[in-house]
Amino acid sequence: MLVQNNTKKILIAIPSFTYGGAENHGFVIAKVLKSMGYKPVMFSFSKRTDAVLMYEKEGIACIQYDKPILIDDAWYIKIYKAVQFIWFLRKQAIHTVISKDFIANINFGIVWKYSNITQFYWGQSGSSYKPNIAKLEKKAVSNCQHFICNSAWVKKAFINHYSLQHKVSQMHVIHNAVFERPVQKNREQWRTKLQIEHDAVVFTMTANFFPEKDYETLLYAFRKLLDKNENTKIYLIIAGNAPGISPEKLRMKALAFDLKLQDTIRFIDATPDVFGLYAASDVGVLSTLSEGFSNSLLEYMWCGLPVVATDIPPNREALPQECHSFLFEPKNVEDCAEKLNMFVENATMRIDVGNVNKEYARRNYTVEKLKQAYSNIFNT
Repeated sequence: MLVQNNTKKILIAIPSFTYGGAENHGFVIAKVLKSMGYKPVMFSFSKRTDAVLMYEKEGIACIQYDKPILIDDAWYIKIYKAVQFIWFLRKQAIHTVISKDFIANINFGIVWKYSNITQFYWGQSGSSYKPNIAKLEKKAVSNCQHFICNSAWVKKAFINHYSLQHKVSQMHVIHNAVFERPVQKNREQWRTKLQIEHDAVVFTMTANFFPEKDYETLLYAFRKLLDKNENTKIYLIIAGNAPGISPEKLRMKALAFDLKLQDTIRFIDATPDVFGLYAASDVGVLSTLSEGFSNSLLEYMWCGLPVVATDIPPNREALPQECHSFLFEPKNVEDCAEKLNMFVENATMRIDVGNVNKEYARRNYTVEKLKQAYSNIFNT
């Protein structure tokens, strides 16, 4: 049992200090734990510091460590890094670790028992796996006693991939929650900034440029949408970063140019004013091939946007059933374009579907529900 005591640190490990989905949800968890009387600390192996100021404004400390144990390291390098990491963690006096990142899961799975850490929760937020499981990965999973999956689909895929049927009772499903953020720029200000007319129909997708987000299908579908609606002002905003040295953003910009979309697409970096961006939008889009439980999708809904997304299990799990008809077959350009087109000229439908989404999200994906879920697992 984790006794509520603000002298105990709970470390939340995220991929980087940026504004990605896992990062934002990790930040939400930190704020929830802080409100419960714990002392959350954000942790990352990445050197990125984009969101550090945002964390510190909330009174949440940050720790960076740049020598993670990697699966491809030689065995003696693994041992050396593990010892170094253990000594580093012992100095931090961490009571509990909740990880939202694969590399962090592996590292903490290996060392937590030797680092004076009382409890480690392996956080599984995705359902895409490499076919072969490395020995280090197997060891890390076997060392873990508790797992948190962000959807029922993720839990099912996780159990099957690692053959963890014997640990089902240690698996917790906790859906992501939306932590509402203040709007910095309103609808008109965002549209003015992006040079978009006030009466245009705006589709927005927020996701980092990973290949599984499949922006390619969306761009081809958007081209078809424009061809079908030549007399309507339609724009697509794509907001996301290109982690590491990912070439995906440059590739999508080149594709947009080849498709003659440069006048109707706005590529922007991930923004802390995402709720302001949604206020400037009319429809939220998610063309992803693989997902755990999309923060973007939940935020679209929370902000009252209708959603056009891929028809994959976690998206069905997140959306109200009456909105499943707006899901399209993954990688199907025609189906995507058709679903986008449903919202082009019917402003009333955009509002009605958006309201259904909003009511559903604000009933199911609240901070209070997240707080109760963590209280339950900590006191089990």
